[in-house]
Amino acid sequence: SGLASSRRRSRRTPGGYGAIAAAGRKTLGWRMVADGWRSYFRVSSEQVRRSASPLLIVRVVEGLAAWLFFNEFFLAVTPIPWVVQGSFVAYFVLNLRLSQHYSRGQRSLPLLASDVLVNVFLLALPVAASGGLASPLLLVFPFKSVHYLMVFGQAMAALFTVATFSMITLVWAVQLLDLVPVIPLAMLGPKLAHSAVKYAVLGILLVVPVLTSWLRHVLGNGRSEA
Repeated sequence: SGLASSRRRSRRTPGGYGAIAAAGRKTLGWRMVADGWRSYFRVSSEQVRRSASPLLIVRVVEGLAAWLFFNEFFLAVTPIPWVVQGSFVAYFVLNLRLSQHYSRGQRSLPLLASDVLVNVFLLALPVAASGGLASPLLLVFPFKSVHYLMVFGQAMAALFTVATFSMITLVWAVQLLDLVPVIPLAMLGPKLAHSAVKYAVLGILLVVPVLTSWLRHVLGNGRSEA
């Protein structure tokens, strides 16, 4: 019986070693993939730390402009205004939290992914509640992609762009399937809708490019001092 059990162990051992080796190769493969993604989204700790406060200021001003626009034109016609207001509050609070991480030089991949989620999908409800696919708030997003390019690099700008198109597709699907009330501009009436679009376009095209130029100036001065 001892000889038989020894033979059985000898037959199982190579298979056991093979399973361990396969698991090791699989783990190594996942680590290589993760390392590849980290290198693709790599940004210097000093760059992130230097950008924390200026980027937060830009985002807060953008958020306040969008919030004022929504309250002025769409608050009275929105069936669930408290949900949209909660989205704005979460946008400000979470961007403040992100800025605190950046001020310490943190720039992990989950943190950067969270940044994109906060700055895209928390604005989905305000977009849906201010015209849907015709919302003037969508004009902010191309400028935001420039900010990502300036601060975090091409990979983050590309990720933000993909997330933005995903958010627009989500708003379109919600509007098509009537899952959540989407407020069309026509609900305001012709005169008020025209005023809303004019106010938003002028505000965005005057304020956001100035913020973008200021951010570029601040980051450029920081690089020259470094």
